[in-house]
Amino acid sequence: IEHSIYQIMKEDSLLYCLPKEPLQQAFRTNKLSVQGTVYGYVGWIFCQHFLERLGKEYLFLIHILDRRNPVGEEVLEKLKKRLHQDTFTREYILDIRKQYPSLLKVLYAHFLTGHYVNQAEASNQPTISYKRLTAMERLPGEDLAKRIKEVTTNYHERLVFEGFLCFNKHVLKTNLYQTTKVALSIRMDPSFLDEIEYPRDPYGLFLVYGSEFRRFHIRFSDVCRGGIRWIRSREREGQSINVR
Repeated sequence: IEHSIYQIMKEDSLLYCLPKEPLQQAFRTNKLSVQGTVYGYVGWIFCQHFLERLGKEYLFLIHILDRRNPVGEEVLEKLKKRLHQDTFTREYILDIRKQYPSLLKVLYAHFLTGHYVNQAEASNQPTISYKRLTAMERLPGEDLAKRIKEVTTNYHERLVFEGFLCFNKHVLKTNLYQTTKVALSIRMDPSFLDEIEYPRDPYGLFLVYGSEFRRFHIRFSDVCRGGIRWIRSREREGQSINVR
């Protein structure tokens, strides 16, 4: 009974952090656990912001266009903006994610294998989360990448789920499995950032998800000022773009 209560406490803390999530139907139909549902949400947000959209063709254009020419610079900026806004929208990524619940489950098992922490304190009895882990299909990173290529039907679908795999590989710390929390926090290894879009490597990258917000904290040294800030868009158009 104590372990069941402990599991309910963990899952309640996640529901408090993220009460509204597009994958909740998968939880209601028992296709995903609460943790798996939250993982799908966090990976979805990660892909919205950090999915590789520019490609080798954009890099080729950078080399052949004279960036000292204002016209060439303007063309590159407009192309970059369109690639970000029109290729992988939040709705498009969500639709792709919903098409493959079994693949998402395997990706979550890969994440769980690397980041699950048993906080059942003094007891050595396995928690319900750990029992779920042992019952899941678990694949190493290389085999999982092959599975993604085999299951998906086109390049866009493969790119989205490779984004989830990239997320798994670069998570350093998370409070996902802690019992008490008011927001979900994840520290990332920033080495995955694209050099074209992020020419300066940050020291630390933190993603924070709450019931009413999604925030980033980026620092360029071990000690820095500030924390999570909310910057409102000046115009409705800007807000519609930044909401992703």
